[in-house]
Amino acid sequence: MGYSQYDDIKDYQQRYHRFIWKNRLLLSFLAIVLLFLWFFPRQQGLSIEEKKVWERVRQAELHLWQWREDLHIGAGGADPWQLGLIGLEWSPLTTTLGSLEAKRTACQPSWSAIFLREFHRLGLKKGDRIAIFSSSSFPGLLLNVLEAAEHGGFQIALVVSLGASTWGANVPEAPWPVMASELRRVGLLHSKAQYYTLGGNDENGGGIAPEGIAIMERAAAEEGVPILRGKDLQEMIDQKIRLVRNFSPKLVVSIGGSHANMGEDEEILSLPGGLHLPTSSNHGGDGLIGKALREGYPVLHLLNLKDLSLKYGIPYNVQPSQQLSSSIGWKFSLLGTILFMGVLAVYKRWQISDDSVGGVKD
Repeated sequence: MGYSQYDDIKDYQQRYHRFIWKNRLLLSFLAIVLLFLWFFPRQQGLSIEEKKVWERVRQAELHLWQWREDLHIGAGGADPWQLGLIGLEWSPLTTTLGSLEAKRTACQPSWSAIFLREFHRLGLKKGDRIAIFSSSSFPGLLLNVLEAAEHGGFQIALVVSLGASTWGANVPEAPWPVMASELRRVGLLHSKAQYYTLGGNDENGGGIAPEGIAIMERAAAEEGVPILRGKDLQEMIDQKIRLVRNFSPKLVVSIGGSHANMGEDEEILSLPGGLHLPTSSNHGGDGLIGKALREGYPVLHLLNLKDLSLKYGIPYNVQPSQQLSSSIGWKFSLLGTILFMGVLAVYKRWQISDDSVGGVKD
């Protein structure tokens, strides 16, 4: 039997199927490579400077853990990695619900390295001023920021809200003032707050039990730190922004969700965590964060630990280690796009020709 048009079509179909499977294998391999890079990111080590601060934060945490164990006020099974800053599920100091996993992640000493990098990014140098406004919900982040700022030799203005969400610094025998005093006693911290606030609604203690208010007032008095008060939320916001203006810092740090820091405008909820440069827009809301940005101060906004840990490569809810994860990033995305387009360019699925088999256009 001679060679027929049927043989041409059969040969074409075989070549076409080989072509399809070759493309599938190549694209599948590319997909596997990109997925591997995404789910198994590269590990970044810390610099010598960053390791020094990491070690200091970890030393402070271990000291607090042992100190609390000796006083029988430890967090027990909630603190398996001896972080020392994990609180209780509920206490009279509790303001809102919080995530235990987020509180553990906030204690990662690697945050100190991230903060050093952000300070360097802004060009901060020894003697520069930074203002820190923190709730007691994330004492781990507060400790990391303070240790990094002290290492940098900055002048620090510190205002801390004593109310805390669950698992934060809400242990009645060890609120933030007591833990900070202990760290200063042994030389593991030097900074002392200029003011405390009561936290809660309007940052004036709203919604906090009278027992909790009494604990806060006693802790502040024993440390000799005044409590900043106002008749309403707006007055608390005004007092905080006046402190910023008078101090004139190179950076404002906001930790947690203190009412005066966030304000009432829901626009603040769309502001992602991380470092923000000054802007004239109202994207930062009507609280301290938004006002500081509009008045020309960079703001390091630290809230929502899951998003922050993903952004900065901090492992979420794992035992501390001196490693930072590096996400796939734009370089790998660009590489993947180039490889994908290369496959499409070399192996075209459709080709228009004058000698199409059987009169069928490919």
